[in-house]
Amino acid sequence: MSRTRERDYKRYFQALNDELHEADPGFPKGPVSGRSYCKFAPGAGWGHYCHFFSTGKRVGVCVYLGHPNRETNKVAFDKLWPQREVIASEFGEALEWKRLDNNIASHIDLYREGRIEDYDERLAEIRAWAIPRLLTLKRVFGPQLG
Repeated sequence: MSRTRERDYKRYFQALNDELHEADPGFPKGPVSGRSYCKFAPGAGWGHYCHFFSTGKRVGVCVYLGHPNRETNKVAFDKLWPQREVIASEFGEALEWKRLDNNIASHIDLYREGRIEDYDERLAEIRAWAIPRLLTLKRVFGPQLG
């Protein structure tokens, strides 16, 4: 990864952390590492919330079920799966449910268009999109997973 891109990720995710904590001081802080994602661990051991830049000009947020035990993750996912329509109604948009049977982790994602190379105003729009969704992930999934 180029130093410029690493710097852009650090700047973006630091601004996200700052804005997120203005909205909810109790939201866990994410480490700013210069990578294409920022994890927000609630301390419950089941995994984390994440905001990330994906391939194909997409950016997303997710609940990442990443307990070290594969079966724990699949059981948690399977408990949430029957509630997917009710959960989707909390967001008002489509969620991508990824059980990933061949992986240890599972996750539930929301996406929009965006990339780290976008101009500053667009990056601010992406943060403004991500923050309420991260807060909704915490509100909807936190009690069920915590």
